[in-house]
Amino acid sequence: MKIVHTIKDLQVELTALRAQGKTVGLVPTMGALHAGHASLVKRSVSENGVTVVSVFVNPTQFNDKNDLEKYPRTLDADCRLLEECGADFAFAPSVSEMYPEPDTRQFSYAPLDTVMEGAFRPGHFNGVCQIVSKLFDAVLPDRAYFGEKDFQQLAIIREMVRQLKYNLEIVGCSIVREEDGLALSSRNKRLSAEERENALNISRTLFKSRNFAATHTVSETQKMVEDAIEAAPGLRMEYFEIVDGNTLQKISNWEDTSYAVGCITVLKSKIHCARVTEANLNYMGSITIDEDLLDAANMIAGEKVYIADNNNGERFETYIIKGERGSGKICLNGAAARKVQPDDIVIIMSYALMDFEEAKSFKPAVIFPDPATNKVVK
Repeated sequence: MKIVHTIKDLQVELTALRAQGKTVGLVPTMGALHAGHASLVKRSVSENGVTVVSVFVNPTQFNDKNDLEKYPRTLDADCRLLEECGADFAFAPSVSEMYPEPDTRQFSYAPLDTVMEGAFRPGHFNGVCQIVSKLFDAVLPDRAYFGEKDFQQLAIIREMVRQLKYNLEIVGCSIVREEDGLALSSRNKRLSAEERENALNISRTLFKSRNFAATHTVSETQKMVEDAIEAAPGLRMEYFEIVDGNTLQKISNWEDTSYAVGCITVLKSKIHCARVTEANLNYMGSITIDEDLLDAANMIAGEKVYIADNNNGERFETYIIKGERGSGKICLNGAAARKVQPDDIVIIMSYALMDFEEAKSFKPAVIFPDPATNKVVK
C-alpha cells in the first residue's frame, strides 16, 4: 500500500491504473479507524480494482475549533489497518493541500439538510459536502463507500451527487456490530452491564414497532415508540420521527412512501448529578465542563446539551465549552447562569440522531461524578 499526500501524485498513480482497465473505489474517512471503517474498505477492495482511503480531518465541518484540534490523528495505526484490509492507497493530504484557499461554496439540499441534525448543527453538512466534493474531484472514483450509521449524511451526499451529476455510484454500507448487536464504537467500553441492559430497550421497542406498524397507523406507531422509550429506565428521548427515507420528510400515512424510515434521537451521554461550581453572567451562553468529564461521558465541545437542575427544577438547553482538565469545573455562562446557583446539582444530557438499525443496540455513556469534587466515580 502506498501513502500519498498530494492530489497530483495520487492522480498520476490512478491514471496509470485506469489505463489498465481498473475501477476505483473511494472510502472517505477522518482517520482514527476501527473495524467499522475496515468493513467499508474490504467491500471496496472486493468490488473494485483499486481502493483509495482518504484520511483527512476536515476543518470545515467542525463547529468548535478546540474539538478540531483535539480530534485524534493516528495515521500510522490507520495505515496498518488499511494495509491489512487490502487498500491500495492511503490519501493523507494536508489542510493546505485540500484548501489552498478558503472554500466559500455553499451547498443547499433542502429539505434534506434543514431537518433533524441539520437544524441542530448549522454549517456541519455544508462542510461535509465541501470535503466530499473535493475528494470526488481529486479521486474521480467509480464508487464511493459510506456507512449507513450516518443516515442523514448519506442521503445528502446522494442528493449532491445527483444534482452535481457526478458519474459515480454511492454505496451505503450496513452498520457493523459487536456479537450482542451493539454498533462498534470506542465508547462501548465505558458502559456498565446495567447501562447496556437499559439501552437494549431501544432495540426491543424498535423491533416491536415493525410488527406493530403492520396493523396500525403512522401516528399510532409513533406514539407507541415514544411512550415505550419514555417509560424505559435510564433512557430519555428527544424525538422520534417516521420519515420518507429519500426526502427525510415526515409522513402521515404508510402509503405516502415505499421507503419509510424511523429516525430516533435518544440519550447519547449523561453526566449524572454534577455540582455547579460557578455561574458566570459575563459570557454569551454555554456551559463549561471539565475536559475529564467530557472524555468520560463521550461529549465534545460545541455539542448541544440539556440541563436539568435537581435543586430548583429548571430545564434548559445550551452548548458545551471545554474546561480545564482535572479542575472539576461545571460553570453555567451568560443567560444560563441565571437559572442555577453554585452548588446546585445538575444532570447534563446529550442526544444523538440515528436510524432504526443503529438505535436498536445503541448504549449511551452515563457517568456518575462525585458531587463534592466532580471527579468521575463510575
